[in-house]
Amino acid sequence: MLSQLFSAHSTSAVPERAESTMTKDCILRELENQMKHLQHIQWEKEREEKQRKNIADYTWLAAAPPKYYEVPPLVQMELEDMCGRVLSIETGKLLERFRDLLEREPDVKEVPLILKAVINETIQNRAEDDSLLDVLRKRSFNTVRLRDKRVHPFNISEQVLPPTRRALSMPEFRTVANYSIFSTPKRTLPEFCAKPDDLPV
Repeated sequence: MLSQLFSAHSTSAVPERAESTMTKDCILRELENQMKHLQHIQWEKEREEKQRKNIADYTWLAAAPPKYYEVPPLVQMELEDMCGRVLSIETGKLLERFRDLLEREPDVKEVPLILKAVINETIQNRAEDDSLLDVLRKRSFNTVRLRDKRVHPFNISEQVLPPTRRALSMPEFRTVANYSIFSTPKRTLPEFCAKPDDLPV
């Protein structure tokens, strides 16, 4: 009983993160990882360049390790605001486009600017898609409105259905007068009394 209470309290105490917040954190984390990756590549290139020029490298004697490049505060705020406007369904395509542009290994200082350009491109493409959908919706709506709203009555001959014919119908019953047993000529009363046996059975 107590475990159920504690579990219910713990789940209700942790608020569910908004979808926009998760999208923003995902993009900014990708930016941070890509910047660190490019920073290591640049450090490795500098070390190889010094070895090629026979220049002694004493950076390993330094007490503090080299610092990573940090995004300026103003640029960081702009990126956070722009990332909050990205839809979750656009994240995959945005990150794929961002990684493709980083294959040429630009300077680490250019990475935040590249991300801003990719976000602007994503939002602009979304606006163009929305405008195209609006145009298609308006065209379909106008097409529906242009249809003739008058009701054309059907022809009377089309409404009257042909009589259905029964496959197994009952035989036609003839009237009593049609049978031969009742078709005897009329007799007078004396003739009838004289020959009563001639009555039809």
